[in-house]
Amino acid sequence: MTPSATDRPGYVAAGDALRALAALAVVLFHAEQGVAYGLGDPYRGDPGAVSPLGPLLAQGSAGVWVFFALSGYLVGGPWVRALLDGTPRPQTAGYLSRRLRRIVPAFWVVLALVLVRFGTYDHDGLQVLRLFAFAQNTGTAQLDGVLPQGWTLGCELAFYLALPVLAAVLAATVLRGAPGPRRRAAVVGGGVALVTVASLAFNGHDPAGDWSLTILATAWAFTPGLLLAACEGRLRPWLAAHRTAGRALALLLLAGAAAVLAGLALSSPRVPPLRVEYLHATMGGGLLAGALLWQWAAGSVPGVVESRAAHALGRWSYGIYLVHIAAGRELRRHLPSGLGVSTQLWINVAGMVAGSVVAAAILWWLVEEPALRRRRPYLRPRW
Repeated sequence: MTPSATDRPGYVAAGDALRALAALAVVLFHAEQGVAYGLGDPYRGDPGAVSPLGPLLAQGSAGVWVFFALSGYLVGGPWVRALLDGTPRPQTAGYLSRRLRRIVPAFWVVLALVLVRFGTYDHDGLQVLRLFAFAQNTGTAQLDGVLPQGWTLGCELAFYLALPVLAAVLAATVLRGAPGPRRRAAVVGGGVALVTVASLAFNGHDPAGDWSLTILATAWAFTPGLLLAACEGRLRPWLAAHRTAGRALALLLLAGAAAVLAGLALSSPRVPPLRVEYLHATMGGGLLAGALLWQWAAGSVPGVVESRAAHALGRWSYGIYLVHIAAGRELRRHLPSGLGVSTQLWINVAGMVAGSVVAAAILWWLVEEPALRRRRPYLRPRW
């Protein structure tokens, strides 16, 4: 890894590794859930009844919150730094074009294939259109049967669309003229804090309501990444000058994230769902913060994080996330009857991981990379 890449603001050297870890963790979570729900009571709701490792697999849903924290830093970072530094904000048209090309084409392709293969789950035409509009969890009918993980992508898209609007409002009202660095930092920090508090209040007020899986109730999960982007300018030089302390702090954050995971696995399923959600988000923010602090302090990351496998799985992570539930459904259709619970679980885990990775690699080659590079799928990119 070149020093210039490591020093570039907004660059996460461990980004692909974190994406891969998050996507595969969600696959493991849904592999355990698929077996538990297929068997019914007493397995449903009690991961320990499926396998001794079931409570650990059940914590894989934390991967969603890792994705949210990463989006806060990677996608929201340029807007935050522009507001803090008083520099021009990203061009809205180019920004939206990149974000839409990154998330929409692959989602539409996978959703269409799932509808053809598994049906509409009794949804009517308007409800299917809501699915394609990333709005499956807005309103009174939550359409989570076809692509259950689609609610997170609706939150992601709403976050992408909200960033330029919020940045423009702050720049046009509070940050008019040429305010100093302290005022800019106070305004940006106050704005992030306000969004966090309002979103947490909304989420806690009605955690199982009709809008609980929308950006209104999940915006707080993006703010750890926004705060890291806001602190980067001051924190990075200090860490570079105090490398030992910086690495120790990074290891402490990573150890804390691992401790949260272990604690939840040992106490499952006694922890209330809303508290699990908050702890998972804390764990996701801790992983991202630990990875960034290590990078800023050491100037590099361990070689395993920069391996070819980590980069490949990171590139395919969105596809893995999109296809893994469909891969599990297809696998369970062909499982022979009479298998033991443990056998079902590990066949499901191995099959979903392998099938999702292969399908995601194909999806990247045929859909995602061409959409990002604006070329036809059968043309090789020009390097």
